[in-house]
Amino acid sequence: MGGGANVFRERMVSSWLAAGDTVILLSFRVDTMTTIVDVRDAEAVWSQPLSGLEVLEAALASINLAEIFLNCAVSFPNASGVQRLLLNLKQRSGAALVVAIHEYFVICPSPFLLDKNGTYCGVPSISQCESCLPQHEDGFVSLTGERSIQHWRQMWGEVLAVADEVRCFSQSSKRLLERAYPGIARHATLQPHEVEPLRAVRRARPPNTTLTIGVIGFISHHKGAAVVADLAEAISKAQANVRIVVFGSLDTPSSSDVILQTGPYSRYDLPDLTEKYGVNLALLPSICPETFSFVAHEVISMGLPLMCLDLGAQADLARSSPLGRVSPHQDGPGLLQEIMAFDHDLYLLNSKVPS
Repeated sequence: MGGGANVFRERMVSSWLAAGDTVILLSFRVDTMTTIVDVRDAEAVWSQPLSGLEVLEAALASINLAEIFLNCAVSFPNASGVQRLLLNLKQRSGAALVVAIHEYFVICPSPFLLDKNGTYCGVPSISQCESCLPQHEDGFVSLTGERSIQHWRQMWGEVLAVADEVRCFSQSSKRLLERAYPGIARHATLQPHEVEPLRAVRRARPPNTTLTIGVIGFISHHKGAAVVADLAEAISKAQANVRIVVFGSLDTPSSSDVILQTGPYSRYDLPDLTEKYGVNLALLPSICPETFSFVAHEVISMGLPLMCLDLGAQADLARSSPLGRVSPHQDGPGLLQEIMAFDHDLYLLNSKVPS
C-alpha cells in the first residue's frame, strides 16, 4: 500500500532507528510479485527477496524481538501465511504485537470496504458478505484467494485477540472495527496521526468569477475518480461557471474541458498551487471511509474549505470544522448542487455585514 500507511511506516522506522534499534521490514512488491525483507540499522540497509515466509520465521527464531508491528498486509498474496507468521512470532517471542488500522483488511479482503459492485458496503451482515465475496473481482481480493468472510474474520480475529494494541487513527475506524468484531473497540486505542500544518492560503474570490474546485492526489476508483468525472459532466451540462483542478491525476478517462490535471506534486507545494490556480474549495471525493486522511487535514490546515462525501474519518473532520461540509450526494448533479450551496454559504460567511 502507499499513501498515509507508507508515510506512517517510514516515520516509525526512523524513530526506531534513532533509538538504536534494528528494524526488520517485510513487504510485498506487486509490480514484481516479490516478497522482500529489509534489515535496517543506523548504518546500513540490507535487502533480500524471500522464497517463503517460513524462511523469515526460521531466521527470526534466534533473534530477541522487542515488538511486532503489523502496519499493512494489503497486497500480500498469502494473507493466511502472514497471519500464521504473526501468531507464531508472538507465541514464540512474547513480544508486543501492535496492529495498525490503516485500511480495513482485517475486516474484509476488500480493504476499502467496496463490494462486488465497487460501492461502499457499510460492513453488512455476514450473509450479505458471504454472497458478495465469491463474486468480487477486485485485484486485492483476488490476490488473497479468500472467498469466505467467516473464515477471514476468524483468521484475523485470532490476531486481534492476542494483539497488545489495536491502533486506530480515527473514531470512524473504531466504529467500523466494532461492527465487524463486537467488543474489540473497547480494547482499541485512538492515536490520530500528527500532520504538519501547511501555511494558510489566500482565497479571496470576486463575485461572479469562476468557482475553482481543487482535488488533491492520484485519484483512483476508491479515491473517487468516477465521482470527479460525473461532477465534471454535470458542470458541462449545466454550463456552470465552475472548473476542477486535480493536483495529481485522475484514474479514469475524461474528455471534459472542465478538468485540469497538473500531475505529480509535493505536499509542500500545495499552498502555492492552490493560489496559482485560484482554488476556492477542495473536494475529497473518496467513495470509501478513510481511516484518517492526511489530505483532509492538510486542506483544513491551509484554511481552505473542504467538501467530502458522508463517509469515514473525512466526514468526521469536515463536520468538526467551520470550513467543512459533508455532501449527502455523490452523483454529479446532486454533488454540484451541494457545492454551489456551500460556495454561497462561504460567500455570505466571508461578506462583511454592517454592524
